[in-house]
Amino acid sequence: MIYMGKTKDTKTNSTKISIPKTFKAGTVDKLTYALKKFGDQQIHGVFFFNGRFDKVRIKKAVRMVLDIEPTLGCKFIEHPKKPYWERRDDLDSLDYITFVKSTDFDKDLFDYIITPCDPREDLGVQVRIFHQEKNDVLCIKTNHAIIDGGGCIEYLQLLRKVYQKLAQNPEFEFEVNVSGSRSLKQVLRRFNIFQKIFIFFKNMSSKPNWMFPHIGLEALKPNYIIRRIPPERFRKIKKFGKELGATINDMTLTAFYRAIFQILNPEPMKKLVTVLTINLRAYLPDYKGESICNLSSSAYPELDYIPNESFKDTLMRVRDEMKFRKKYAPGIGPAFFIENVFKMPFERVKQSIQDRYDKDLKRKATHPVFTNVGLITTEDLDFGDIKAVDGHIMTPIMNAPGFIFGLMTFNETMSLCMGFYESSYDKALVKKFFDLMELELTF
Repeated sequence: MIYMGKTKDTKTNSTKISIPKTFKAGTVDKLTYALKKFGDQQIHGVFFFNGRFDKVRIKKAVRMVLDIEPTLGCKFIEHPKKPYWERRDDLDSLDYITFVKSTDFDKDLFDYIITPCDPREDLGVQVRIFHQEKNDVLCIKTNHAIIDGGGCIEYLQLLRKVYQKLAQNPEFEFEVNVSGSRSLKQVLRRFNIFQKIFIFFKNMSSKPNWMFPHIGLEALKPNYIIRRIPPERFRKIKKFGKELGATINDMTLTAFYRAIFQILNPEPMKKLVTVLTINLRAYLPDYKGESICNLSSSAYPELDYIPNESFKDTLMRVRDEMKFRKKYAPGIGPAFFIENVFKMPFERVKQSIQDRYDKDLKRKATHPVFTNVGLITTEDLDFGDIKAVDGHIMTPIMNAPGFIFGLMTFNETMSLCMGFYESSYDKALVKKFFDLMELELTF
């Protein structure tokens, strides 16, 4: 770490010289902030624990993390040319963690999730702990402009580490990550310019050619649908795929496509293009970025519609399509494109997003997103005296034409998730889509 001069902050036990007042906004920070036209851009993690947190210790741990990763304690400054993160001077007076004794957990959680989180005004990462009869539920609320789904997991792992250290030594000193990059360059520098150009052209996206049917464009009446696939069914799905050389991601993407085919009923052999998010941390040591930030990119799998095809045959085509995508460093091409094209002044970035929004509506097609946050285990969220026993991450709530389907696995329980505004998408049709997906994944 790089420090300007060494002092001791007795309130948070940080050993540092000073935390800079401002930090550069990464290219993906700017892009995801500008994409708020398509949805609320909030990501939530909800995790159920087998006991109660020490209230004093978890509060202290949450506050310390805001110093250890100082951009998490910043607000977004929307400058017309180069927006940036500015360190807040009111952190100790903010509700960075709240505690709620819940008598109606589902309602209380939903109310919290739909509460806006504007990174210009609100803390970009917030924690709420719901006290149930014997156990606690930890919920993190984040704005996508500051971290992605992989960043949520990194945040929780850091919080766990700090919480455990405070149990061992309430006065332990920590280092502040003032030099960790938020840029995609930390990944892209692992490839030379010729590799990046080659990968870009090999993994170029086709033009969007479909969208989930919508009934309006407004962001009103937020809702979520979450379906849980229990361990016994998960093991059957995994076994079926393994016998055919297919991953869980392949299996779920197959079910996704087959459900969409039934919803849209496209012309035979029409090719549908989908965005698959890629966690770029896979290219970094220990699967971690230099800072807790946005390190997501995309791949663009395509699949033809073949009527009356069996699940197995569709799976074989999805498996082969994904094998092709994986041959050419998935995510690197789009990351290279984003890092270079979106260097433009921020006003132009916002205008390009508006142009994309208008164009998608005019051609009645967009790039629907399939995002797999990955696997989290009880060991990943072992806080020492208590452990997470279940949980899931919730994708942003989208208004048309935005569309994001989310997938996450905790131990052997798989969660399928979609956030949407009922003013944009018909609730019954979204429910039908999930019913079809679940039916496809029944073995």
